[in-house]
Amino acid sequence: NKNGAPEFDHPQPLMTQDMEALRPLTLMVKAERLNIRACGDAKCRITGKFRKGEWSVVKMDENKDWLLVATPERAGWVARRFVQIGG
Repeated sequence: NKNGAPEFDHPQPLMTQDMEALRPLTLMVKAERLNIRACGDAKCRITGKFRKGEWSVVKMDENKDWLLVATPERAGWVARRFVQIGG
């Protein structure tokens, strides 16, 4: 390439098998009220709450202590220690 920009071989699109399926999971909330936060940290702004019980969610992301989950009505980070994930 004459202008010094990196050259790439023909990029391939992401294939379904390359991505974890965004299938609904059961989120079992063990706390009476579980804060939903704008980011995965207890200092982050609270954007909503889950009541104790089972919720159908899609897991979007995760780290050691937090899960990013979404429902049709809300999305945000929840602390792992207050939930269990079912199939």
